[in-house]
Formats: sequence, structure tokens, C-alpha cells
Amino acid sequence: MIDDIRNWFGDIASGKIKDAHLALSEATARDFHRQLTETIAENNLIRSHLKELAAEKVILQTKNSELEAKLNEITAKQKQTDEPNQELLQLLFEHEDGLDVATIAARMSMTTGVAKFHLGVLLDLKYVDFDAGSVGFGGQGYDGEPSFYAGTPETYWIEQLGRAYIMKKRG
Repeated sequence: MIDDIRNWFGDIASGKIKDAHLALSEATARDFHRQLTETIAENNLIRSHLKELAAEKVILQTKNSELEAKLNEITAKQKQTDEPNQELLQLLFEHEDGLDVATIAARMSMTTGVAKFHLGVLLDLKYVDFDAGSVGFGGQGYDGEPSFYAGTPETYWIEQLGRAYIMKKRG
């Protein structure tokens, strides 16, 4: 009887059932291979995209560092806008047409050199702007030498950033 069962199982294993099982296994393997190939392709695309994003991250981090450095520089320059600079800016705020350096120095009770220093700080901050003035040529003097006359003086005036700074300080 045991031999009959073995023969019966042997017939099943060697017959149509075995062939159908192999055919099913080949189809499953082909489907699995196709899915695996697609997954590998998608994985490669994702890896490529990640490399691009990593490179972009480095660029953005560099730009961020540059912007932070600029911000620190601007902040340091704004800290230089101490009381004399604020007073000078206020003076120019009150004289929209601008003032020459000598007038600024006299009204601020400082030398023209000190006034030019503070004006330079305000120029760097783009709070003020200026016109370099001019020197005129008046022909020949009585001694035959060229004659020069004082043209327009170096004049400074407040810019919009300076006005905004004054208004912000006023509250």
C-alpha cells in the first residue's frame, strides 16, 4: 500500500501538475525580475536626484553663509551710527536741499575732517549721498596765470534710507 502511494505521488510530481508548477514559477520569476528592474531604475533616479539635492544644499549653505556675513557687516556698520552720526543725519533731515561740509562741521561743532568721517560712515550705509562740487576757471589773472575761483562746495543730503532711520528712531 505504501508503494502505491509513492507511485501515485511520483506520477503527480512527474506529470502535468509539475509542468504547470514550473510554468507558474517561470511567470512569477519573470514578473519579479521586471518589478525588480523597475525598482532598481527608480532607485537610481532617486539616488541621482539626492546627489543633485546635496549639491544644491551645499550651494544654498554657501549663499546663506555669505548673506550672514553681509548681515553681520551691515549690523556692524549700523552700530557705527552712533550719536554724532544720528545728530548729523537729523541735521540733513531738516535741510532737504543738503548742506556743504563746512556748514555741517560748524553746526555740529566739529572739524571738517571729523564731519567727513561721519559722512563717510553714513555714505557707506547709503543714508546720505553727495555732490563733489566744482572748481571754476576764471581765465587769466592779472599776472597772466590761470585764475580759479571757488565753484560749488561739496554738498551732502539725506537719502530715503536715512529718512527711514530717522523716522524709526522717532518711534
